[in-house]
Amino acid sequence: MSDYLKEHGFSDLRACDAHIHIIYPHPIEETEQILRSVCGYFAYDRIAIMSMTESSNKGCDPFANVKALYLRERLGVHHYAFGSLFHWYDGRDTAQSFLEQVRKIDALGFDGVKMLEGKPIMRKRFAHPLDDPILDGFWGYIEARRLPITLHLTDPSDMWDRSKCSEYAIRAGWFCDETFPTRRQLFAEMEGFMRKFPALRLTLAHLFNVEETPRAAAQFLEAHEYAGFDLTPGDLMRLSLREPENWRAFYRDYSTRLMYGTDTYNISRDGKTPEEAWGYRPTHLRMFLEGQEDFEYAGDIIQPLKLDGRQKRLILRDNLIAHLGECHRPADYALAAEECARLREMLKKGEFGDRVSGERIPMESRNLEVMEAFFRGQPAVR
Repeated sequence: MSDYLKEHGFSDLRACDAHIHIIYPHPIEETEQILRSVCGYFAYDRIAIMSMTESSNKGCDPFANVKALYLRERLGVHHYAFGSLFHWYDGRDTAQSFLEQVRKIDALGFDGVKMLEGKPIMRKRFAHPLDDPILDGFWGYIEARRLPITLHLTDPSDMWDRSKCSEYAIRAGWFCDETFPTRRQLFAEMEGFMRKFPALRLTLAHLFNVEETPRAAAQFLEAHEYAGFDLTPGDLMRLSLREPENWRAFYRDYSTRLMYGTDTYNISRDGKTPEEAWGYRPTHLRMFLEGQEDFEYAGDIIQPLKLDGRQKRLILRDNLIAHLGECHRPADYALAAEECARLREMLKKGEFGDRVSGERIPMESRNLEVMEAFFRGQPAVR
């Protein structure tokens, strides 16, 4: 058993983290080392890297997809990567462009698609409902190809109440005034595209559900047989305080539809311990799932679920493997190399404008060179 699992009194299950991000701009070798350290410290069996070409508060990274694919290949065959759409926020964003992008994500060999477009601030920027015809080709392709998709849909209800919204959330732009879509509107949009494409293998991140209740969460799963939730910390531990027994029953009854995820970022340690740098969410979430003692989280006293052995194994490990396969999909290395070259040329010509700051350009150009060289040194398809 690892020191981390032993120290915290956790079971010896090597967890699979379904929700890892790489939004901080580093030399690609540094991000790779961070992810290796995260996997080692938390005794992870595997991780799923969620690419985001734009985050809600950390800016734009047009190179996130090739980074995620490269890192997956470097980490090994039991790790996964999801690609994401790039938005210009002008006339170049068309139904055809979104369809072409998801076709390329598929052709490159990604294991699924990550969407942040359902987060209120991103949905506001996108300026189209999630069930708008502009996305019909995109959704239809994903459904036909049976590609998994992880969607961040809405935010905690406190984001619509300024008196309950944290200062951090306000600074990040997450407070939702009357110019933002409402929570119910966002869920209605999700139901809209799910009616059109009912076989989508949709995972909603953060266990967000329309009424923030176990009943609503269960109704969503009953209505959509291919859907599930990941348990990336958001409000799920705090919400469990409202109906603890009903939530405990929900986790028990739907343990085959839930996946452990943490929203861990590629944050540099900068002299911190691994626990200080990365441990807040993973440790508290695991305490919630399998701990035996009440604990404090974000100012609340949380009662653990005390899942049994089978439920723990499903949520912490087996469900992600069943969802994505024992090994990741084959990558098209030749196409990945071409994509690195294309992005490097766009960066050189300044096509991303101020969305990629001048101080980042040398590092990102070198990152693309390193990744292109790696992909060109491999067989065309692996």
